[in-house]
Amino acid sequence: MSLRRHDSYQLLAAFKRWRRPLDSLLGEAGLSAGQDFLLDELWQEDGLCQAELVRRLGVEQPTVAKAVKRLEAAGFLRRGAHERDARKVRIWLTERGRAARPAVEAAWQEAEQRLGTGLTPAERTELVRLLKRSFGGD
Repeated sequence: MSLRRHDSYQLLAAFKRWRRPLDSLLGEAGLSAGQDFLLDELWQEDGLCQAELVRRLGVEQPTVAKAVKRLEAAGFLRRGAHERDARKVRIWLTERGRAARPAVEAAWQEAEQRLGTGLTPAERTELVRLLKRSFGGD
């Protein structure tokens, strides 16, 4: 019996087909999948602690630590001492990190245009509403 018969399989397969071009565009900007989410948090509020990024992104601490390490090595961000708590480290965008924003936003704009291709505007709105209701979201 094939897994393809499951609705969840079809949903994940559709997501992967939708995400692949986005990942390619992010790769052109020097980023890997998921790093755009971390950068977006820093674009909203620069200088967050790693624990705050973990909380905001809803991922495990090692996931954020690995992403921070890779983004720092690639020159997108830097770490600095917390001014009131020596046990904490703040994460700051570099000029390269700030400069990446237009490319990331353009990639997401293109992904937005692909969302619901072949659906009417009302169907697309309903799709997003149902996904939010089923999985939660902003």
